[in-house]
Amino acid sequence: PADFIRGSVLDIVSAGSHQHVVRQNTIYTGAHASRVQARVRGALRGCTQPVTLAALAARHRLDADMVAAAAQKCLKEGVIQGKLQGSTFTPKAFSDGQSSKVDDFFRSNGYLPLAMAKSSGVSVKDWAKEKGFEGVTLSSAFLAAHLVETAHASIAEALASDSFIDAQPLLPTSLSSADARELLQHLAAKKRLPAGALLIEHVAVSKAFLKSVAGSFEAETKVAAEKAISSPSAPGKAGKKAAAAADDAEDDGGSKKKGRRVAKGKKGRGGDDSDDDFGGGGGGG
Repeated sequence: PADFIRGSVLDIVSAGSHQHVVRQNTIYTGAHASRVQARVRGALRGCTQPVTLAALAARHRLDADMVAAAAQKCLKEGVIQGKLQGSTFTPKAFSDGQSSKVDDFFRSNGYLPLAMAKSSGVSVKDWAKEKGFEGVTLSSAFLAAHLVETAHASIAEALASDSFIDAQPLLPTSLSSADARELLQHLAAKKRLPAGALLIEHVAVSKAFLKSVAGSFEAETKVAAEKAISSPSAPGKAGKKAAAAADDAEDDGGSKKKGRRVAKGKKGRGGDDSDDDFGGGGGGG
């Protein structure tokens, strides 16, 4: 039965003097385990880029668990150089090449895009600590300390002169407005900006500048209010003239209507007089 084999035979085999390897319900001889160890060591030494142990096992038709155990043993003994993260082995030569590319870009430009670091398999935090680089990690890039200091000097000068400044032009052109905003927030959190400085997105404004702007608006508002208060006198005269003209027009219209009524009345009386004349003439005949 399976339970008897698993509980008795496998225990005896694994505890014996013979170099057998027991993996779950499978027994491998020592010679086979040594061959697997040698093939894994040779395959990992020949790798020039990251490879998964499952792909390696499938390619060489080996047991995946034995491949993983062999890889861990090789790394522990130092016979191969690299890192095993999860089930992915990354050779040291590949890491060194990627790190060299990242180092050259950072030294030439003063910043490192996080996308480049990710594609190169480089952890920015560990890389900066290992290389001794100082700087600030922003939204899309790691900015060198000397660029941070240059930007801070310009910002501090603008705020000290009671003005404002946009932080984005102070950064490399490939960095975004989100990076500029995070830089200002970083400087404010470190208390490296003057007290009372106001941050509006990626723009830093001094308190004195805000007061001067508010004061100019207050003066303009006062002048506009005074004009609004004094201006209704002129429209009042114009309104009176318009009302007088309307009254005159109404009077003229009434006079004309009255004249027409009088004329009509006279015409009617003239007809009556004519009738009386005709009647009187008939009586005389």
